[in-house]
Amino acid sequence: MQKLFGKIFRRSKIPAPRAAPRHVRRGVRRLQIGVLIGALVGVALAALVWSGVARPFESRAADLFYRPRAASGDVVLIVVDTKSVEEYGWPIDRVTHSAFLFAVMRAQPQVIALDFILSEPNMPEEDEFFGMVLRRGGKMAQPVLGVEATRYPFIYGFPAYDSVLLPAAALRPANVTLGHTMIYPDADGVTRRVPLAIDAPGIRYPALAFTAFALFRGIEPTLDIQGQQILLTNAQIPLDQNGQMLLSYTKRETIRRISYSDVTQGKIDYSILRNKIVLVGPSTVAVREAYNVPLTVSGTPAANVEIQADVLEALLAGSFLREQERGWLMLEVALIAVLASATLIYGRWLYAGALALLYLAAYLVYAFQRFDSGVIITPLYVMLALGATYGLTQLYRYFSEERGKVFVARAFVGMVSPETVNKVVALHERGMLSLSGGRRMASVLCIGLRELAGLAEVMAPETVLELLNRYTARILQVVFESAGSINKVGNNIVVVWNLPLDQPDHAHRAVNTAFGILRGIEELHPVTLEERHIGVSLGIATGMAIAGQINVATRADYTVVGEVVTLAERISALASDNQVLVDPETYEQIRAAFNAYQVHTLRVRGRKDPVIVRQVEEKIELKEDWH
Repeated sequence: MQKLFGKIFRRSKIPAPRAAPRHVRRGVRRLQIGVLIGALVGVALAALVWSGVARPFESRAADLFYRPRAASGDVVLIVVDTKSVEEYGWPIDRVTHSAFLFAVMRAQPQVIALDFILSEPNMPEEDEFFGMVLRRGGKMAQPVLGVEATRYPFIYGFPAYDSVLLPAAALRPANVTLGHTMIYPDADGVTRRVPLAIDAPGIRYPALAFTAFALFRGIEPTLDIQGQQILLTNAQIPLDQNGQMLLSYTKRETIRRISYSDVTQGKIDYSILRNKIVLVGPSTVAVREAYNVPLTVSGTPAANVEIQADVLEALLAGSFLREQERGWLMLEVALIAVLASATLIYGRWLYAGALALLYLAAYLVYAFQRFDSGVIITPLYVMLALGATYGLTQLYRYFSEERGKVFVARAFVGMVSPETVNKVVALHERGMLSLSGGRRMASVLCIGLRELAGLAEVMAPETVLELLNRYTARILQVVFESAGSINKVGNNIVVVWNLPLDQPDHAHRAVNTAFGILRGIEELHPVTLEERHIGVSLGIATGMAIAGQINVATRADYTVVGEVVTLAERISALASDNQVLVDPETYEQIRAAFNAYQVHTLRVRGRKDPVIVRQVEEKIELKEDWH
């Protein structure tokens, strides 16, 4: 392929493109790896979505979006609460029920729905009287219970039962419509859906709430599934694959609730029941089954009658929920995984983490909006996608890049200032600085601490080391201010300029640093008399040097070697206390800025002529009024 492109460029006389810079190649490589990681994560999560294994966790995550709406005001709950059970016992006798119904009917509600079943015949005269009361109640709804399920779980159909438990025959006058009250919590025990109907041999029973709704609206309470939904005259009710309607909850505090005993004893304003749908059922945990609901809806379990009220309010408001289609969910998760991975791979762990959280926040806003429009969006798989892509991209960066950066940085820690370390790492990352070895013109300053060996003979080791540390710290401070690189620390400190960073004025930096060191040493106040004998000798040489990393075990040190280093050390040995000596090459580069005069000659192996060593002094600028 390369030969083919080469021929094309030559024949067309178009200059062949140069190789892209290293940082560009690395960026393209990151993008490729990021897309690959995202694709793998997306495929894995799509398979997880398809399998349905995480369904319970999906629902838990989607529960975060439930925001109950206010009640319509058309529904009134009359609850058999703890006070009612204490006064009338449980089950409540039918004479008391008769008195209760008389009181309710006096308010002329549109529909009365009873959420307790009266299946066992009682005393004939009591049943006859109660049946007469029911016949005078107008539109009435009573519950049935399925017995011995024959089709559950069910696919695209309603649950089916061999038989149902019905109210006693005397309590089923013609004005009473039957509806089921069966509820199936999800696998995690939370109630999020209700079957809108159940099937028994030869008959279909709608949910009690739907029965009350149909009576209230004056429509037939018949239900037929068409394309995973139920069509009404003015609404479409979406169903899940098991024929259930997803619950759209109502704020509990906005539904009017009245105690059964207060109604029976005439302690309420009956006008609040006029033209309403009245739901009657037990609410105390002692006599009813408790259904857990999402924590965002209520912190306490709900009674069956409260679930029926939720269904009824959703039907009245035409507010229905449906789950996001699995195919779209799989595609959405896969695309987010690819997008996240392709961008997170460019940031370090902190910035990548912040970006991942930003993506999650944006998705949650999107999910809230979709939920408000009636589509349940689970954030579970997006959270997994962002977590997995973040972890994998950062692992890739660490093992392919960050670990190398740390390795490079360690080679310069303590040798140069922290700012220089960052510049070196950045240039190396962009391919503009090779540490594998190279030859370059450099200036080398050798700083000798004189009389240190003699002091070691007469002073305590701790004192000598403390003294050495103070002098070395001051010297390094001056060196780092001029962006020099420490090549060696000990009795002699060797500093290099123009390596590893480009510094065209390296000779001037070396000489200026030498005088800066002299001023810095002068500022150190001696503590003992012996310290007065400590001085520094400074030798500078400029020439070609070889520099690169020397690997020892798990550490790599950046080292400068060559004749120029040896020459600087020899010149330093010739210097007296606080004297700055330079070689001819350094002198040529700094002669315009400093005064210098010859003080020594030095024989160097491989050179025919001796090396002239000069002492450098700072120029003194005379003022106009100088006398």
